[in-house]
Amino acid sequence: GIECKNKVDLCHPTFVNCLRGKKVTDFSCGYSHTAAVCGSEVFVWGSSSNGKLGLGTPLSRNESYCETPTKLHFPTRREICRVSCGANHSACIGEVGELYVWGNGDGGRLGLGAEKLHDHY
Repeated sequence: GIECKNKVDLCHPTFVNCLRGKKVTDFSCGYSHTAAVCGSEVFVWGSSSNGKLGLGTPLSRNESYCETPTKLHFPTRREICRVSCGANHSACIGEVGELYVWGNGDGGRLGLGAEKLHDHY
């Protein structure tokens, strides 16, 4: 993640210029992160705590941020149709209905079983 230096609140709708030219077909906002499906790709931004962006292990245990939409890479090449962000975790559905999850696994919220109750980056 990138340490956020530009913590500016906006009081009116503002175009996300980094996604210019991409057709957003689905999006979701979590507690402090956002994800968007553009075609078959997923872009994420915001807080990377607990692995909720799915971008890998953060560089530090401190809160880090990804300030611009960043393409999320999946273990296999899949087209993604839908995305959903929770408070500290995220999920998406692939083209044939497969579910991918990442982020904070406390309380079994990722559905990966008792042996995987930790954060998944």
